[in-house]
This record gives sequence, C-alpha cells and structure tokens, in this order.
Amino acid sequence: MLAAAVPERPRHAGTAYRNAPAPHQTESIMPSRTATAPQTTTEPASASGGRKRRGVNREGLEAGKRSTRTILWILLAAALVLYGFPFLYLLFTSFKTPIDTIAVPPTILPKEWTLDNYINALGRNGVPASFINSIQTAVISTLLSLILAVPAAYGITRYKTASGRVFIMAALVTRMVPRSPSASRWRP
Repeated sequence: MLAAAVPERPRHAGTAYRNAPAPHQTESIMPSRTATAPQTTTEPASASGGRKRRGVNREGLEAGKRSTRTILWILLAAALVLYGFPFLYLLFTSFKTPIDTIAVPPTILPKEWTLDNYINALGRNGVPASFINSIQTAVISTLLSLILAVPAAYGITRYKTASGRVFIMAALVTRMVPRSPSASRWRP
C-alpha cells in the first residue's frame, strides 16, 4: 500500500531527477500539479558537505586560477610552435628558388617568392594522375570508415553490453601498445 502512494520517477528524466534523492526520501522533489517548478539543484554534492570542489566541474577538470590557465596556454603555444614550425618551414621552402633552398645560413621566409617548383612538379608525367588517385583513395576510405564506424560506435555506447566493454578496452589497449619494428617489415 505504501508503494502505491509514492510517485515513481520518470524513466528518462533529465539531470534534475537524476541527481535528486528518491521520491520516498523527500516529497518536495516531485513537481505537483499546482507548483510551477521544483527547486532542485543540478550540481552534484561532493564529499565535503555539499560544496563544489575547486577546479573540478561535471564535465572534467578545468584550471581554477588565472595563473594556472596562463601556464597552460603558454604550454599549448609552445607545443603548437614546436610541432607546427617544421610544416611551416616546409611550406615556405616550397616557394623558394633552388639556390635559396640550400643557402647557408638558411632563411625561414624566401627572399624571392616563386611558383616554379609547383609548376615543375605538376608538369611531370604521372604526377597529376597520382595526385588525383591519392585524393580519391583518401576520400573513399574516409567515407567507408565513417559509414562503418559511426553506427558501430553508437551501438556499442548506446547498448552497454559486456562484449561492447571488452571491445572498447581491446581497441584502447591496441592503440596504446606501440607497433613492433619487426612487424612493419615485409618479408617474402
């Protein structure tokens, strides 16, 4: 008889119901027909008496102090420069003349900008056809990967089964383990 008097939570409720205590614990959580809206909080209570911990939110970690955020931005900029500089240097070198390319000391920007290297490369036999073939292969393989991977990923994450969890862990472990140098060599 008591179970019939306690209102049941909606099956697919939002975070206000998910973080709220069960209806039999408190009656003020469930909205009544006369009330306008329940006064519930969507913030999860931490172990320290309901206060929000500093630097942690529901989505993940975030920098709490301005100095920490500044250091993170500086580290990000340094990583961008370290990884991006070789590609920029390669791009700028493609616009240099052959003499500027082998000049000592090397310069980052070309003294004389030219498109002769591109004209020479695209004028050779087979280069435009190989370029188009590479683009076609990349587009087709990307589309096939997306057509197969997106529904599979949705199914694995939507229907949380034991075999799905095993598959996710196996995929993660195989991505973390480096490839053996001897496995990459082709032997007849």
